[in-house]
Amino acid sequence: MSATGFDTSWLNTRFAYDNAARNSTVEAAFTQYAMQHSSLRLLDIGAGTAANCLYFAERLPLDQEWWLVEQDAQLCQAARERLQDHYGTMGAGVSSDEKGLTVNVQGRHIRINLLNGSFFELEHHFSPGQLDVTLAAAVFDLLTLAELEQVLTAIFHLSPALFTTMNYTGMSITHSQAAKYIAHYEAHMQRHAGLGKDGAAALVAYAREKDFTIIDGLSQWQLDITAQRMHHFLLGFMENSIGEMLTTAAEQQAFDQWLAALRADRSLEMTVDHQDIWIVK
Repeated sequence: MSATGFDTSWLNTRFAYDNAARNSTVEAAFTQYAMQHSSLRLLDIGAGTAANCLYFAERLPLDQEWWLVEQDAQLCQAARERLQDHYGTMGAGVSSDEKGLTVNVQGRHIRINLLNGSFFELEHHFSPGQLDVTLAAAVFDLLTLAELEQVLTAIFHLSPALFTTMNYTGMSITHSQAAKYIAHYEAHMQRHAGLGKDGAAALVAYAREKDFTIIDGLSQWQLDITAQRMHHFLLGFMENSIGEMLTTAAEQQAFDQWLAALRADRSLEMTVDHQDIWIVK
């Protein structure tokens, strides 16, 4: 478990499901924008273990420079190791230095800068005109409305476009009483004024107020009986969060029984909805 509470095995497990869920229409808008450049300068905030970089760097046939901003030092180190392992396995030319990695692969030069710091301090590290696009995956639903507006103001001061993916909007579980416990789960996300499932709508509202161009669409985890590892993680998250929302021993006992039934159900299916959003000034 990292200092900010993220399990690297969770981040690595969800990678394939995130990629499968990506909204192709929204991603195409980003790709079309990227291909208008001879090279691309990308900022990824809340970068975790470099999932965005790993996904897009090989899909964009351009020279690239990335800045991965992550406040958790353990995740920064995990990102470095993951990138080194990935490109080493590919047989790419990889060199590492104190600030990041340089990769030469398939005729492309990719510089990846690893910045251990807060994305609330972007303007301490970057200047207007230095970036072509900002990326963020599963970030904004963790913020309050004031924090969201602060970060978006900085992003659009520094770069003309934002591509944000995996913004949580809801979930369903094929089991009785699921709606009640999902409501508790979502209330827990918002217990300290966090946006939770309302984060995507708040982001779109901000962009509309600014008269920015917006393309958005559904990205969905479809977790059938083959997704046991994802079920394990998600039920663990629900156990930890919902337990904090219950007020009586009877409620806790009922929840524990419900959760045990889900864990024993080998036909369990879960769907988790997200919104992918492309915004250009």
